[in-house]
Amino acid sequence: KQEMNAVPKRPPKPENLRHPSNEMVKLKIKNAWDIEEHFRLRLHRIDNVNCDLVKGVKVGVHIGLYHGEHKLCAQHSVDIACSNNRSFTFDQDIILDIPMQNLPRMTRLCLVIYEVTKTSRSKKSSNTSKENTILKDGNVNINSLAWVNTTIYDYKDQLKTGCLTLHTWTYADDIQSDEIFHPLGTIEPNPRKDECAVVQLTFHSYGYD
Repeated sequence: KQEMNAVPKRPPKPENLRHPSNEMVKLKIKNAWDIEEHFRLRLHRIDNVNCDLVKGVKVGVHIGLYHGEHKLCAQHSVDIACSNNRSFTFDQDIILDIPMQNLPRMTRLCLVIYEVTKTSRSKKSSNTSKENTILKDGNVNINSLAWVNTTIYDYKDQLKTGCLTLHTWTYADDIQSDEIFHPLGTIEPNPRKDECAVVQLTFHSYGYD
């Protein structure tokens, strides 16, 4: 009876299955305040863009970083010629002029999809920068189409890395602001995924992998 009621002893846990010590875990964590690289992402493509499919139209994306309503660095803009199926492939690395260590935890990445149409036949100067051409050239008309915001840190206060798909919101015609971004808008994705423009990008890993 004593043998039947005896509690079997638990076998020892193999060495390779034991939990790592706290020191080992800490070695894998990288402090964002130590990252001197500038903020970087790769813009892959945007799909389902509600734009005019006519000759001479370009579609692009304004990219900026905000803390609340305060701009943290100069915006970056990139555009390409309009396609025939409302999908546009960029596959470009975007680097913004601010080190990662200077970005607050609540920093938002803000994007605006726009279309560029020519308003006259006059040619743009060849030495005009792309940003000046988009924002200041009187020979083009800029029409904002959609916007989306997302945080650069996740709910665990860790930097987001890897691929991300953002479902945008339609740019309202009644927004009374000279600012093209909507930094105080929601960070939630548009639930009408089949009806909105979709942005695909990848956050840089900064050596986390």
